Amino acid sequence: MIYNINFLLIGLEAFLFKRIRFASSKKSASEPRSGETIYTWREKNRSEKLFLIISFLELVLPLCFRNISVGADTHSYAWIFDLSAKGKWTNVVEPGFNVTTRLLTRISSDHTFLFSAYAVITLFLFYRFIVNHSDDVYMSVIIFASVMLYFQMFNIMRQSLAIAIALQSLSSAINKKWPRFLLIVAVAASIHSSAAAFVIAFLLVKLRVKADMKYFSLIAVLSFAGLAAEKLFLRYIVAVFARQYLWYFESESYSEAGGWLNPIFYLGIMFIICLLSRKNADRTDSLFLNMLGTGTILYIMSTGMTIISRLPYFFTPSLMITVPSVIGSIQNKRTAQMARIGFYVIFTIYEFLLVSRNAHGIMPYKTIWD
Repeated sequence: MIYNINFLLIGLEAFLFKRIRFASSKKSASEPRSGETIYTWREKNRSEKLFLIISFLELVLPLCFRNISVGADTHSYAWIFDLSAKGKWTNVVEPGFNVTTRLLTRISSDHTFLFSAYAVITLFLFYRFIVNHSDDVYMSVIIFASVMLYFQMFNIMRQSLAIAIALQSLSSAINKKWPRFLLIVAVAASIHSSAAAFVIAFLLVKLRVKADMKYFSLIAVLSFAGLAAEKLFLRYIVAVFARQYLWYFESESYSEAGGWLNPIFYLGIMFIICLLSRKNADRTDSLFLNMLGTGTILYIMSTGMTIISRLPYFFTPSLMITVPSVIGSIQNKRTAQMARIGFYVIFTIYEFLLVSRNAHGIMPYKTIWD
């Protein structure tokens, strides 16, 4: 219940703060601007800053003070923390995560401290991504709090941190600073090796596309073509580039087919975006649209084999940028308002449905004092 209340509270705050105008507040600089692709914290007005700070606290506190029983993988990370505190290394996780955990355990080996440290760092990086790229931070935070992006932080902590780090490389990709882009992706891969897949952003930023029904049709065709071909090629690709994950093919839980909730959701979102989107996309729009398309393709492929389901997580955060951008491009104010309300309804239903399905062991929520 705490998740739903928190989500609704953030939605209410977004509604109120968006309408508050402090005497010293300037107009938001996050409105779409010609020739600008990266925004900064200083460009945000006071209402936006207060909303970001308050919503950050509301989202991070349940992560910091959760009981060890909350989250399917929490016990596993507690075990890794204990090993690190004893000065031991584990081959279960990548070197970057081992090093980071070792450094943190030198400060304190308390589980709550370690979970809190990773929660604060990861959420801060997600928020930095929103600040840098979103035309509407209010909607972006609501999207983040509603889809799996937030809830996965209770479970796949290591991959969540890797995703948050990898997202920082997109500013470099947009500005064609490739050495910096590759360095950030390498750091993310040292936390979770699946982040290496993020190098595809090098190609996605170069693809100039228009968000129309032709693009949606292409994504749909590639999705189901990939679904048909994955079992023929996936084992070979993993054997060559990520042998440590070959055991997934022997595991019943990962080799079996995945669910259809997320694939249908993202395919539906892609359809709506292509239906509403403006005809001429700039470079930033193309990058995030291509990322969302890639995530959708991978989600469809995951219905054939669950092992694929981890990869879309790196690309679907683009949803937080693409949806506000599309709404901002709609010229008719009435249509834009209806689209915004429609998206809010969709994300609210999705959040409630996700929590009702337990979102990978996050229910019932308990604190460290329970």
